[in-house]
Amino acid sequence: MVTTTRIDSSVSSLGQNSPTSIKSPSLLADVAGTRLQPANQKNKVSGLSKNIGASLALSDSHVELASIDLARQGIKEIAGSLIKIKKMIEPNLAQGISELQPEQAAKIRLEQRKISASMDAQFSGKRVLDSTLNAQINTENKIKFKIEGLDLNRSRWDNELVTLNIDGKISLLMFEAAKTDDELLNQFNKALGFTDISVKSNQKNELILSMSDAQWRQSSKITTVTGQGHRFPSGQSIPTNITAIDKDITTLTRSPLPINDHTLSTLIGLIDSAKGSYQMLNQLRKSELTSGASYLQQLTTEETPFEPKVNTIMTEQKWAAAFNLNQNHATISRKTVVDLLK
Repeated sequence: MVTTTRIDSSVSSLGQNSPTSIKSPSLLADVAGTRLQPANQKNKVSGLSKNIGASLALSDSHVELASIDLARQGIKEIAGSLIKIKKMIEPNLAQGISELQPEQAAKIRLEQRKISASMDAQFSGKRVLDSTLNAQINTENKIKFKIEGLDLNRSRWDNELVTLNIDGKISLLMFEAAKTDDELLNQFNKALGFTDISVKSNQKNELILSMSDAQWRQSSKITTVTGQGHRFPSGQSIPTNITAIDKDITTLTRSPLPINDHTLSTLIGLIDSAKGSYQMLNQLRKSELTSGASYLQQLTTEETPFEPKVNTIMTEQKWAAAFNLNQNHATISRKTVVDLLK
């Protein structure tokens, strides 16, 4: 007659809630042809977790380094093209000439194409630079912009419904005198939510809106605003340009490029932005290299990461083979149990 005896969990992790304990686990281990794992097995498994964590961190670090290097190369090429364009238009502005010779126009167009190519550089399907020449590492930046006349100061105590039409998407902003600035901002964010635009206020109580870089690149940069005669005129909507808070390089990729003081000012500002962005990327790269070296050292100083796990699996397989485990129970003969307990 064969009986079923539950083996206590103190013998094997594969047996649970056992009512019967076996006092000599070493004997059972001998039957299986192996000894139980030493007490420091948990430390080995802990080392496994640390090694896996270090491996993943090192992999992420390599991905970030690749993105940083691609962004640095793009910044260098863009800065070079901006400087060339600046040198080409400065003599014309000094002489009061607003038109370029065909040869100059062709050269500027070539530099514009180089800028566009560098701005479209991607790693893992994501652009590494945004429209203001800031790096986009592991995330997509938001481009902040303002709409002239849109703030929390003008006609503060007059109720007014303001209608914004940005790229064909209409948002209704209800300025209510009885609500606080925070309440109004919360209300505006809900109204703008479906357009993927968010809004905050600065220290001057101007409304600062923001959209993703991808959305900004596709935007017409023009909005129409309609009010009720307080903040904005009522009736026919007024087309208004929206401008980025920081210098926007997309304004320099239009053809033909306007030759005026505003273009020169934008060029100078973007060259400065490129310098600052390049310095920031150098610092970020140095930090990533330091982190990567730390993870690599951790991997080389600890034991082989997957060996403890393999040993654990092999041990459990031997236990299963020895006791014919089925659904966390061991089926062995009564005689075998009695012999083992002698």
